[in-house]
Amino acid sequence: MSELAAAAGASSPPRSPPLEPCADENEAARRFAQAVSEDELWQRSEQRLPYGHFAYPTDRPLVWVKFGEPWRLAEADMQRLAWQWLRSQRETKQCSPDIHVPEVFRTFTRGPRAFIIMELVDGTVLAKSVFAKPMGSLHPVEQCFDLIAEGIQVLRQMPVPPDATPGPYTAEYGHRIIRHPIFKDQAARFVYRDVDQLERHLNKVIACRFPRGEAPTLHLERQLVFSYCDLNDENFMFKRDANGRLRLYIVDFEHASFLPLCFLAYAVLRHSQWWSQPPIAERIGATFPDTNLDLLGHADYVFKVFVWTSTASTLHRSA
Repeated sequence: MSELAAAAGASSPPRSPPLEPCADENEAARRFAQAVSEDELWQRSEQRLPYGHFAYPTDRPLVWVKFGEPWRLAEADMQRLAWQWLRSQRETKQCSPDIHVPEVFRTFTRGPRAFIIMELVDGTVLAKSVFAKPMGSLHPVEQCFDLIAEGIQVLRQMPVPPDATPGPYTAEYGHRIIRHPIFKDQAARFVYRDVDQLERHLNKVIACRFPRGEAPTLHLERQLVFSYCDLNDENFMFKRDANGRLRLYIVDFEHASFLPLCFLAYAVLRHSQWWSQPPIAERIGATFPDTNLDLLGHADYVFKVFVWTSTASTLHRSA
């Protein structure tokens, strides 16, 4: 979610409806999201290619809209689960009251395009929050990272649906693709029906890095956990509530899946693409097992360096 002015664009119709008294802070946006026409959002999305998102309406935005391929609906499903879980944890005082996820108001598909209409967060991304000059003058640096680390841990504690498989928890089987940093282009090429199949495939991929018969064996945890695996600093936004308290909003659930714990550990401890990763690892790294991280690193190398598409397909079928 970028700056509102850039996201809103130049066009103006339709205008926002007058705001009425609401029972909660999202009620007006929720009502608008249910009422806005698909035609309006389709037309606006045509103007926002290839960005994939926009604030709407343009004159006085009430909602944030993401759009893209149909698998985006799985992202919305994972975001809904996170929103529900965090709300329950805040209400029972099991986590900080300042950790939030944008509420998903509505989803739909139109032709080849899926739309997610959600709560608009008028905040600042992590980098702008902590690098304001002088550093920390906008939001305290340590508090920002403390909230992010706690948020990842609280999501990890979410109960797992009994019929969940590795990947997003969504009704459409073909949308249950794991999106994680170890895979080429950060997306698996296949849906895995269970942990056993995922483990067998990864072991065959890892074996490509060793002489025949000498590859160590990866043993994945059988229990799945909610794994938020994209630590891009733009996925963590901050704003002050009406009382001046600092709130964290965790956004962008494209890389959220139910996975064995070592996948989340790898994202936190080993995938160092983002400058925001080391401070998070410092806070929660000790809570993760490190037994599978080296082997996942070998899988990461094979997926990304080898010309692997046909080989990987063969290995998957044999798994």
